[in-house]
Amino acid sequence: MAGKIDHWNLLKHARLGYATANTDLGTSRGIESGINNPDIWRDFGWRATHIMTIVSKKIIKEYYGKAPEYSYFCGQSTGGQQALSEAQRFPNDYDGIIAGVPAISRIALHTYFLWNYTHLVDPEHGPLFTKEQFVDITAYGVEFFQSKGDGKKGDNFITNPYYGETAISEFIEHLRSKYRFSHRQLEALTAVYEGPKDPKTGKQIHCGVPIGSEKFATNLLGVSIDEMPHIYPFKWVNGMDFDKFQFDFSDDFLTIRKALSNDMDALNSDLSEYYKNGGKLISYSGTADSVVPYAAFVKYYNRVCRHFGSVQEVQSFFKWFLLPGKNHNIGGDGVNAWFGDRDEQSILEALRKWREEGIEPTSIIGARRETINGETITVFKKECQQYNGDWTEGKDFPYDLDESYI
Repeated sequence: MAGKIDHWNLLKHARLGYATANTDLGTSRGIESGINNPDIWRDFGWRATHIMTIVSKKIIKEYYGKAPEYSYFCGQSTGGQQALSEAQRFPNDYDGIIAGVPAISRIALHTYFLWNYTHLVDPEHGPLFTKEQFVDITAYGVEFFQSKGDGKKGDNFITNPYYGETAISEFIEHLRSKYRFSHRQLEALTAVYEGPKDPKTGKQIHCGVPIGSEKFATNLLGVSIDEMPHIYPFKWVNGMDFDKFQFDFSDDFLTIRKALSNDMDALNSDLSEYYKNGGKLISYSGTADSVVPYAAFVKYYNRVCRHFGSVQEVQSFFKWFLLPGKNHNIGGDGVNAWFGDRDEQSILEALRKWREEGIEPTSIIGARRETINGETITVFKKECQQYNGDWTEGKDFPYDLDESYI
């Protein structure tokens, strides 16, 4: 969520031979700096990255005596939102872009975080679930989906947590038969799996939590801490005394969306200029990511495909890969790394070869890496599926996401 310079990634990519730049998105002074301050909203949403890009290119030209031949952007989560914002707003800034787990529908996404918090936490007694219970729920989720034919025997992760419109109700019944959860706990789980809806209109604001992602940190486990980490947009509009439990998911949602969406969402499906400029774009999502669930990105990618007329044309410059069992950052029980960080199978090298040499990446190889006795080993490699229009399984997709929100 920015606020600092990422020196590790600056060094990592400099070692790979790139001139590198990074930005704190103008938020280094913390949450308070954005309260009633539209300049911070713009910096965070799109402006800081663009200015960083312009200034960096000037510095490179001054130092080396020539402009960079090619420029690439790599970002994940908030960085993924920055990536799509660059392609949409400033199609000449970068020749290639990596948009990892992109938080492009930021206002709806943060409303989803708030929805989860208010359903999983009692304002007087605290969290309804323990960490151990979330671990058990994740294990039961894997068991349930494998009984439906998901994945391979022995996998401890789910490859497609959105297999059909009855998945949530069936899984809740599975939990009821396995574990003595209270009625309130099961109601809370149902609500977070189904995702936030406008109570007045019934419109789906955002998709819900993917089954099989419950035990991973930041989202559901984040409700056990005193201050949820994703509260800042609500404080930027409402002030530091914002009460999470008084939020109205109809009127208040529309208020915050009106204030912030133009700057902080990256939902424009018209990537024509980026396409015409020869730009290449690779995106990826994890099936165990509860922070930026991939179901929301299905809606956006399908809109891009409709704009261009076909999935095939979009894939000629914009590819999206699904990483089974990956959570939001570098964890999860499935794929948690790119195989060959510095060789021809790394995602940045795949992007570079696509843009500069015309070598199209038809697949991305993911890996499961674990550190044992101080040594990092590759447990398995797995080809990550490229989106080809069928992940939603047609009418059985459980979320009728409103076009104006996602």
